[in-house]
Amino acid sequence: MEESKEPKDRDLKVIARDERSLLRRAVRILRVQDLMALLMVAATVSSAIATWRSSQIAHQILRSAYRPYVGVREMEIDLSNPQKPQVKIEIVNFGTIPAEKMVLDVSKTVGGKPVPDFEDKPDVAVTVGVLTPSAPDYFGSFLSTHDVQAVTTGKSQLLVRVRITYDDAARNHYCYDETFGYFAPTRRFSPSQGTDRCS
Repeated sequence: MEESKEPKDRDLKVIARDERSLLRRAVRILRVQDLMALLMVAATVSSAIATWRSSQIAHQILRSAYRPYVGVREMEIDLSNPQKPQVKIEIVNFGTIPAEKMVLDVSKTVGGKPVPDFEDKPDVAVTVGVLTPSAPDYFGSFLSTHDVQAVTTGKSQLLVRVRITYDDAARNHYCYDETFGYFAPTRRFSPSQGTDRCS
């Protein structure tokens, strides 16, 4: 009787050992599957982030390429009418689409003091409206003959500030703000400071 009980105990131990072995294998398989599932989720999330980032970059490139870029192409002192000398400013849209709702604001200083223009105002704001890429816009800002003489001989420094605000077709708002200084020896204006940030 004891002999028959002993093989049964051995058989039960073998069965229990096999069950534990199978259970360990199943746990390993489940762990691998869980790991694989986590890796797949991580890969999906990474792919989604990369796709979103690529979309954002493409949008920024498109927005940068297809927008108006308004600024000053040239500026000079025009003495063609000695009684009414003026600073002649050529405004150009360097972009690929029209600038809309454009407003031009020009102010000047000679020797650090504001110089009046139309109606004795120190700065003049003009609503231009639409500026297409193919057609420049010209603006004349008057100077006194006394100021012109001081500036052209180099006795006083002429600074001209040009501020432009405008929109694109999608109603994105842009700004241009540049100050130009007149250098008497070369008879030319040069940019001295500026920004494209709207304040």
